[in-house]
Amino acid sequence: MKKIIIIALSLIAVLSAGCAADQDKAAIKGEVQNNIISSNSTAAGKIVEMKVEQGQSVKKGDIIAVIDNTNQKYIVDQMQAVVNIKQAKLEELRAGTRPEQIDQAQAQVNAARSQVNVAKDQLAKIAGGARAEEVASAQAVVDQAKASLSGAQIGKANLRDSLDTAESNYCDLLKSMSSFKDSEGDYSPDAALAELDNMLAAKLITEAQYTEKVNYINQLFSNKAQLEAAIDQLEGQIKVAYSQIDALDAGVNAAESQLGLISAGAASYDVKILEDQVKTAQANYDAAAAQLNLLKSGATSQALAAAQADLDQATAQLNQAKYALDNCSIIALADGIVISRNYQLGDIVTAGSNIADIAMDDIYVLCYVPVKYLDRVSYGQELEVKTSLGTRTGRVTYLDLESEYTPKDMQSDSDSEQESVKMKVSIEGEAGKLKSGMSAEVAVPLK
Repeated sequence: MKKIIIIALSLIAVLSAGCAADQDKAAIKGEVQNNIISSNSTAAGKIVEMKVEQGQSVKKGDIIAVIDNTNQKYIVDQMQAVVNIKQAKLEELRAGTRPEQIDQAQAQVNAARSQVNVAKDQLAKIAGGARAEEVASAQAVVDQAKASLSGAQIGKANLRDSLDTAESNYCDLLKSMSSFKDSEGDYSPDAALAELDNMLAAKLITEAQYTEKVNYINQLFSNKAQLEAAIDQLEGQIKVAYSQIDALDAGVNAAESQLGLISAGAASYDVKILEDQVKTAQANYDAAAAQLNLLKSGATSQALAAAQADLDQATAQLNQAKYALDNCSIIALADGIVISRNYQLGDIVTAGSNIADIAMDDIYVLCYVPVKYLDRVSYGQELEVKTSLGTRTGRVTYLDLESEYTPKDMQSDSDSEQESVKMKVSIEGEAGKLKSGMSAEVAVPLK
């Protein structure tokens, strides 16, 4: 009988201690959730590549999708060409101004003025809408531009053939004149004629033979001078041909671009692009005109500074174009799992469209703290969290500013009619074992 009494008293003591421990904390229902981050597009256009599927794990920096970037690549290439030109201009200024440079700068001013006019015409035509005759006219411009380019390429090839022939003839001529060199190894008619004089004095040749050989030598050196002049002229013509081909190739691209814009009709973003092209063309013209004036006035420290600033501006525009190109690739901003894919391959998106949602690896418990316990919790406070995987320590990372009634599915027995404040408690994810939607219980201290 005594043993039974002792056991009963022990049980009462243990239960009392347990109740006292429970009274030190309030158990609040919670739910495990993931932080969700959206993969938003900053570019508009058609999705040409979709790299992920729903449920797929991704790492920070992985490509989610690719927006059609064909036109932006052309813009980057064009801006790279502009940077190269301006870099060359700066180097030319540093090396000093030559007449050829001034002529080249004048040609660039003329080309830039033409680009301004073309860009303005394109904008006026696109903004006013496309007519059938405009499409036909644009196609004719494309055909003419291609024909001119083809003709220039054929002309360049012919010049190259002529140069090769002239250089071959020149090499053959030099071989036949190998004996007409002076003591320093230079070709000299005087050395050859002196040898003939010696032969005539020694009566090794007749007067008639002497005259014939003198004429032959003079003719060889005349041919040599003519071939050298012809080679120099052909090389200069080939350089001009290359410049013409580059300009004509740019004209073909511009004509094809205009035809495409006219055929497709004007969208609001098309008009905006053309307006930007007009501004860019005008800026290029202004820069080219300023560069021409600098060349004419000679390279000064101010001219070099202006050329450097011009190059810096073009470089900044190139970087901006590259940034816009990079924005066509939508990347994951954090490690996680794709929980929703909101667009499909071929869909058209606008800037700000949410391509996919990624559940990040960081986990938290969402719960509602009764207002009467609000003074017991604070940001950064460590709280015990119980899940199906056991009890662990979490940290308060969010407290709402406004109170509300606890949602029905999150109510505990003691707070069904009480106002509460939303709270998030960050915990470890146990390498993916804890998943969004699992139940949890947060212990809030009462003392």
